[in-house]
Amino acid sequence: MDVDEADRIQNKLRDERKPQQLKKFYKKATVKGKKAPFCIALDGRVMKTPLKASLEIPSKALARAIADEWNAQGEFVDLNNMFLTKYANTAIDRVETRKENIVDEIVAFASSDLVCYRADTPQGLVDKQAQSWDPVLKWAHEHHGLNFICVAGIIYASQPDATLVAAHGVLSALDAYSLTAIHNLTTLTGSALLAMAVIDGAITADEGWNAAHVDEDWNIAQWGTDDDAIERRKLRRGEFDGIIEFYRLSR
Repeated sequence: MDVDEADRIQNKLRDERKPQQLKKFYKKATVKGKKAPFCIALDGRVMKTPLKASLEIPSKALARAIADEWNAQGEFVDLNNMFLTKYANTAIDRVETRKENIVDEIVAFASSDLVCYRADTPQGLVDKQAQSWDPVLKWAHEHHGLNFICVAGIIYASQPDATLVAAHGVLSALDAYSLTAIHNLTTLTGSALLAMAVIDGAITADEGWNAAHVDEDWNIAQWGTDDDAIERRKLRRGEFDGIIEFYRLSR
């Protein structure tokens, strides 16, 4: 395969607006580099991101896992199922280049965070929310000085400016890989505070997932669910776990 043809195929793979599946065009993915940052090469050709930046990975463990994703492909390369590659590209192309915007987006979620809006009835749901969410608010206060206000109901209530400024400062100190994980977990759970707590290790992945679904699980217990909803939730959980694995390996 000549260089122009290889570039053409990689450019097709980078186009996220098209179905991300193409006939496999390489034999082996390998990790290059003796110290961070590490690179991944396809048949010796170093990979780049969709925006053609260097795909530089901060840890050898993550670089090996990304290479494993490419080596695990069969007749076709399917980027839709290559979470680690996707998140690494996101960290480099979208987060590192616009960190301030990403931090602003996460803080905007925190300004109306899921864990701050409580039911006042039935008591069973009130208790489950408190059990799952109060420890997260306590952690945010004790470890980061973030004092979020809780309200009953779903009517928007503004958080103290000082709290949001402090949250901005906490997030701004993080690297692009951490922010990528937090941003993706935030959009999946509807809670920046849950995302931050999971990434910080203050709560486990299972605790974070269950805390994000307290209301949904309560409704399921009362009314049941359907197969489509179960499948959607299974797919979301797979992505949730993939994000956490991406962060863990990036350390």
